[in-house]
Amino acid sequence: MFAFSNSLMLKVCIIYSFKPSAWVSCQKIVSNLIKAYEVNAKDIEIIPIHYSEYLEDTEYYESARKARDSKPDVVIFLDHKPHPIYIMQWLGNEFEEMGHTPDYIFHLYGDFTLTFKHWKVFEKMMKDKKTLWYAASRRQKAMLTEFIPEDQLAICPFPVDDSEFGFDEKIRLAARKSYGWSDKEVIFIFTGRLSQQKRIHQLIPAFAKWRNETKANAKMVFVGDTDKIGEPWLFKGEYEGEYFHRLQKVLNKLPDEEKKYFEFHGFRPNKELTAYYNAADCLVNISVHNDEDYGMSCAEALACGLPLILTDWAGFEGFVQPGLEEAIKLVPVKIAPKGKLIHIKSLEKELSFMYENAKGFNRSLIQKNSLKWTGIENAAQIVKAGLKNLTPFKGFTETLHKAAESELYNRSNTFTDMKKHTFNKLYMQVYRHYVR
Repeated sequence: MFAFSNSLMLKVCIIYSFKPSAWVSCQKIVSNLIKAYEVNAKDIEIIPIHYSEYLEDTEYYESARKARDSKPDVVIFLDHKPHPIYIMQWLGNEFEEMGHTPDYIFHLYGDFTLTFKHWKVFEKMMKDKKTLWYAASRRQKAMLTEFIPEDQLAICPFPVDDSEFGFDEKIRLAARKSYGWSDKEVIFIFTGRLSQQKRIHQLIPAFAKWRNETKANAKMVFVGDTDKIGEPWLFKGEYEGEYFHRLQKVLNKLPDEEKKYFEFHGFRPNKELTAYYNAADCLVNISVHNDEDYGMSCAEALACGLPLILTDWAGFEGFVQPGLEEAIKLVPVKIAPKGKLIHIKSLEKELSFMYENAKGFNRSLIQKNSLKWTGIENAAQIVKAGLKNLTPFKGFTETLHKAAESELYNRSNTFTDMKKHTFNKLYMQVYRHYVR
């Protein structure tokens, strides 16, 4: 094991794309993880390595040579793509010829389950090398134990930069005024991609029904654009703009007097989200997305002192940390071969709870308690400890090997029963960890 000292610093290659991801959440995650490692700059020498799917051949070999020539003690992969295999096919051979064996750390994302055939080949390159794999949440770690030995897994939450997100009463008042929201209104907000798996088409009628029955002085505000991801493992793909039109149909079914309680603000840059989180009274996210490993928008909302209503699904459960038990309400979810079921009655109950209580929460206390877990300082402590806790990698589990075969045979429909167009047994085995 390496030892930290002032006289001997670890050389650490941090590999990520210098060109930001198309996924806004991943842009923030990579940036903030880098900041967490930089907090430990007195103990580690960081060598940034550019690794992108858009690299020209000359740029690719320049990055690989830079990593090789630095002779790092530890190689860390931060980004969600491209897959590490492409650079490691070259880099691993170079290190072997040099007689140099660095350790390896991987920060894993929800798309781990999309590239099993790559991981299966990658296994041979990593055999017996000291390795650590980070999940972003408790349930993601539990899910990953289906594929990676548990003793080589740890949790490092994707951190929030509290210099960008925080509660400020002045910002709240100014933002509410600019959005035209009165002091008496309770504002529920969703930020992120509007998509089928995030169940916006269910949230709209559920909120309308609840508001109509309770006569609550409340609005539901959406900040984000629609996407076309659909539910591919159930053969429910979508064309460009299809989900947008689906939401239009959902809204058009509402009585005219109910439509005014919904606002769609479209995509907003990161710098504007703080104002939205400050201005709102509660964030609602009933996503059951297969890749919901964490929930960056939820972490940022908490950092602004905003209470949350979330599905009890995947990484969302991990936000319930000490001191936040009342500020975060979880709506039950069940999985079945035909899909995922959200308990709508429980959602209505939690909407009522937050309507009555959200404005009374101590937002500064929510911010403080959430950052104990999601803040950059906590992530910095975790990754520092991780540099000293790597163990030889003995290989992936048999389940990963079976998943790789399924991915290849079913043309990436790894978790699909091809005859019934339902989730298959492998899906139920793996994703059972994402529900209570």
